[in-house]
Amino acid sequence: MGLEDRQYYRDQNEWGRQWQPGGQSSGASPVGRSIVITLIVINVAIAILNLFTPTLPDGSHWLNHLMTLSTEVIQKPWLFYTFLTYGFAHAPLDGDGGLFHIAGNMLVLFFLGRWVEYRLGYWEFLRFYLVAIVLSGIAFVLMRLRGDPASCLGASGGVSAVLMLFVFMYPRQKVLLFFVLPIPAWLLGAFVVGSDILTSLKPESVIAWEAHFAGLAFGAAYAYFGWNLRWMRWERLGGLFQSKPRLKVHAPGTDSPLQSQADQILKKIADQGEESLTPKERRLLNRYSKHIRKRRD
Repeated sequence: MGLEDRQYYRDQNEWGRQWQPGGQSSGASPVGRSIVITLIVINVAIAILNLFTPTLPDGSHWLNHLMTLSTEVIQKPWLFYTFLTYGFAHAPLDGDGGLFHIAGNMLVLFFLGRWVEYRLGYWEFLRFYLVAIVLSGIAFVLMRLRGDPASCLGASGGVSAVLMLFVFMYPRQKVLLFFVLPIPAWLLGAFVVGSDILTSLKPESVIAWEAHFAGLAFGAAYAYFGWNLRWMRWERLGGLFQSKPRLKVHAPGTDSPLQSQADQILKKIADQGEESLTPKERRLLNRYSKHIRKRRD
């Protein structure tokens, strides 16, 4: 089997038709199997921990209050950290709609996020998700500055970005709307956008539709323009935990320089996902594949 026949080397313009969730080892976590599962565990753990923190006079819990993003952050720069932390806090589980809030976000992240992570790889998905949360928070604050003080919490901005990227990657993939009605992914995207538009027209709504729109826009732009966030290189931190590449090619008798280069490229696929490969690296892998087939023949 030539390298061009392998799943991780197929043409990316196919927009993921050949991909299936959960089976790709490339881009896997250096300390676990999936960043999506890790993010879900973190969100659920924070929601449970929040229940055991003191209740404030306004009825909120201390931990949620600490993590929530408010439009007052502009006047209080020491609270800039909340541009990220709000995305990991949800409505209290002991309050109205709390369970529905976190369950809705985490279910979407679980069912659609794994497909996206499968395509992007561990570190690129993490970068994408966190950047989406920050950008969604910024959009919320900027669009609410002229009104009364408002606050925002929840993973909806990041989850909306993941949902829209899924729609672009797998537009014809069947999904279950409300876990009942099978529809293509592109129709799900249209439904979500339409729902947010209707929400934005209701002044009494307590939903941060600005964050939703920002997440959807970022996910669409990331897919349409072919962006990547590899320049952040957060995965270098994972080197402390990763002892060896998950993908390694061994062929007795292969010339050492070529095999060494191929191993390095396969390690890059494992760390960053296949879309990180440059044209030169793809040509080298193709040459290595032909070399292996020639030796077998």
